[in-house]
Amino acid sequence: MYQRGYGEIKMTDSSTHLMHVIVSNLEIVDAVAFTRKDRVNNKGRWTKQPFVHLTDGNSHFHVSDKHIMHKLLNNLNKDSMYFNAYLQFIDEFPLETILGEALIDGKDLVLKCWVTKQEDSDIYDILGFSEIKVIEWELLSFTINEITEYLKQKGFAGRIAIEEYDFGEGKSSSLTGTYVKGNSIISIIVHNNNPIIRARYINPCDSAMILVDTHVLKGSLSTVEAKKLYSIIDILVMQLDNLNICVMPFMEEQKLMTTKHIRKFRDKSKIESENYDKIINSFRSF
Repeated sequence: MYQRGYGEIKMTDSSTHLMHVIVSNLEIVDAVAFTRKDRVNNKGRWTKQPFVHLTDGNSHFHVSDKHIMHKLLNNLNKDSMYFNAYLQFIDEFPLETILGEALIDGKDLVLKCWVTKQEDSDIYDILGFSEIKVIEWELLSFTINEITEYLKQKGFAGRIAIEEYDFGEGKSSSLTGTYVKGNSIISIIVHNNNPIIRARYINPCDSAMILVDTHVLKGSLSTVEAKKLYSIIDILVMQLDNLNICVMPFMEEQKLMTTKHIRKFRDKSKIESENYDKIINSFRSF
């Protein structure tokens, strides 16, 4: 049985890491909007600090800060709300109901959460999200809008946001399109004049990331030849479908290397690519 954990969270480089969580796998274990000031002993006055416990079947996730709860709902909902509106909502409706509807609304998404792991447990405290700002489609360039519609026809749900990366020279922000179909993810990162398009897959066994393929283009995304751009996208979709249908059903128990604690883009990509090689080699010897 899981107890509500309320220890103070300190964000340090050594203790926090990024996790990709498939929203459709999440279930609510507990969700309350108000907790006691003395949370450990359940004493003192009530405060508008929540306690939320989610699970995806493998790991457990806690939210115990009202600002993080507000950001979680905005990451799930199609229409974001101001913080004051969130405070008003939890006065009028049960948080479990609000969160349940948000999980349905965001069922096709992947949450990119900054987390810290509680000692000697499989519980992760959610500290934030990698998406700095979600961008409405109508504000984007014609090219990324067309890509979003194209992938939607192939069954991928899209989301556009400004996200943080470490390309080796400290943190930087890049416009990122993330397209999700089941465990398959296609990302388009508009990084300077070298857009990065890559296909990744979330291993169902341990949620480790598998980097299937990466393409780095030259020039801005809007100047890339359309035939070349959509040819790359088609290849990535095919590779992901082949992995999902032909390979992964036989690799359900395959444990892979995690990259949750790695921040640098190059190092993370290297290990995730090695995960793909391991899966393919295991399948060939199956």
